Amino acid sequence: MEILNEKFIILSKGFDDTVDITQKIKTIVANSKAKDGLITVTSTSPTVSFLKIENTKGLLTDIKNIVSSIVPVHKVYEHDNNWHDGNAFSHLKSMLMGNSTSIALINGDIQLPADCSVALIDFNNKSGQIQVVVTIAFNKEEK
Repeated sequence: MEILNEKFIILSKGFDDTVDITQKIKTIVANSKAKDGLITVTSTSPTVSFLKIENTKGLLTDIKNIVSSIVPVHKVYEHDNNWHDGNAFSHLKSMLMGNSTSIALINGDIQLPADCSVALIDFNNKSGQIQVVVTIAFNKEEK
């Protein structure tokens, strides 16, 4: 088994900024020459989530609205009382949505339907650089 880790930076506006990272993932996989394995996408940031999402009108807005109704931005949270950074909602949204996603790799193809993409959502309350980590686990003799 071989493990390949690649990193890249996304510039984010924060506040639910969403970036399609599908093509970057596909490029990393193509360059790896791996055939069969598992791709995991994660970040060093605790305030982002990754979604495999169908590219249909309104779905992303619906997701953001539901998460915001569960974790309101203007509520007082203990994290904010302790750290005074005002981003407790960012951490909570990310925890609810998940900090990583996994995608099967079969015969060199990412198992993601044509009408779907991998999206990064940055819930933080400020802009910044987000480090994305793509890990591919595959059999060494395949490469």
